Amino acid sequence: MSSLRYVKVGIMKKIKMLSLVVFVAAVTLLLSSVNAAAVSDKVRYHMVRGQTAMEMAKVPADYELAIEEFKKAQLLAPNWPDVYYNLGVAQEKAGKFNVAAESLKRYLQLAPKASNAASIKDLITRLEFKAEQTITDEVALDIFASLGDSNSWQIKGENPIYLRGMQILGKTGNQIVVSYHAGTHGKSTINVTPRGNILEFDTIYYLCNKSTQNNECPEWNGFNLEIVSKRQVKISIKKVMPKILNVSGSFSQYFYTFERK
Repeated sequence: MSSLRYVKVGIMKKIKMLSLVVFVAAVTLLLSSVNAAAVSDKVRYHMVRGQTAMEMAKVPADYELAIEEFKKAQLLAPNWPDVYYNLGVAQEKAGKFNVAAESLKRYLQLAPKASNAASIKDLITRLEFKAEQTITDEVALDIFASLGDSNSWQIKGENPIYLRGMQILGKTGNQIVVSYHAGTHGKSTINVTPRGNILEFDTIYYLCNKSTQNNECPEWNGFNLEIVSKRQVKISIKKVMPKILNVSGSFSQYFYTFERK
């Protein structure tokens, strides 16, 4: 009888222990579910805000609001594929092709069997190509600096080419070194800082000396160079001729293109 009693006691202890384990597991699962639901609500909140921002966007800069919301969702749910898909689409719309490709690659890592996997891979290829062709400030600086290389570039436009001796010598720091003829003053050099894909500067060409006219007949030339692509740069020149003695001044404009050989 005593041995039977010990068996019963042992069984009861095991049942109690098993019940405790099940209870703890149930509580843990319940708490996890509650936390997951709370995070999910926050994630969905930012996702909906991001999608709404995309619907309202009219220009590339408007997509920055969507990107901010999707990044907030990403912090809360770093392993949710949908976050990276939406983030990648918003970044593409904002013209941020490199980071858009990275976001979509992460989407495929988390959802390799997604129904749109093939089309996303094609989109990544297109984004990477666009990124290669994007003219960043650094790329623009290099392009402007290379325009003086006659082995790489040729200038096209109406003849004769009117540049007043303007020549790109290269770069120093974040500035472009420009040489030009200043007429009776000889050659001159200036350093110009580009504004993105635009390079603008003015030159003065002195047509006479003080014995002819006190101001030395300054001809003003306004240069505007704009990078269209990595293979073409447009250049426009506005020329203002001064009044010389009894001859009235005049205005004219010239257009050329630098094209890669």
